[in-house]
Amino acid sequence: MKPCIATVNGQAFYYFASLLKRTGMKLEASLPWETEDESKLYLTTREEAPLMDGRMTLLYEDIIREEPLDLLMLLNYERRVRKIEVGIDPGSHTGIAILMNGRTVWTTISMDPEQVLPMISGMISALDAPIHVKIGDGRPDITARLAERLLPMLRSKDIVQVVNERSTTPRGRVRYQKDVLAAASIAMRNGAESL
Repeated sequence: MKPCIATVNGQAFYYFASLLKRTGMKLEASLPWETEDESKLYLTTREEAPLMDGRMTLLYEDIIREEPLDLLMLLNYERRVRKIEVGIDPGSHTGIAILMNGRTVWTTISMDPEQVLPMISGMISALDAPIHVKIGDGRPDITARLAERLLPMLRSKDIVQVVNERSTTPRGRVRYQKDVLAAASIAMRNGAESL
C-alpha cells in the first residue's frame, strides 16, 4: 500500500514528509477532500479523516513521534515486514541500528545504552513481526545488563542474541560513524541466544 499525505495541517505534513524522505519513499500528496484512490494509505489528521470516506488512514495523532517506531509502522503499511533486527554496539558511545528485512532503516548513537529498551518495548507492542535483538560482546557488563532487561519484554517469536563483535568496527572513520556501522554489522550476525 503506497502512502499519500492528505492534510492541510503544516506540522503533520512536515512530519509525514520527513518520514517518507527518511524511508526513501516517493512523496505523494493530495488534498484531504480529493482522496479517491482506495489502494493508498492516506497520512492525515483525526480532524481530516472523515473527509477520506472510509479509506485506509494513518493518523498524525496516533503515531508515537518516536522516529524509529514511526518509520517501521509506515514501512509496515507499504510492504510486509518479515523480520526486524536491532544491532547494539554497547560502549560509552552505543551504536544502534535497526534493519527491516535485511535493510538498514534507522541508526543512532546513544550515550546511554539502556535508551534502546523503551524503543524495543514500543516495537514489540506496535508491530507483529519478530524482533531479533543482537548485542555485541565487546562490553560484557553492558551486554549482560541489556540482555537481562530485554528478556522479560520478549514474545515467543522474539530473540536476544549475544554476538561476537570482532571486526565489526571499520577502521579510519569518525568515531560515531564507526559505532553505527558496527551496530549494523552486529545486527546481521548470528550469535548465542540469551536465555
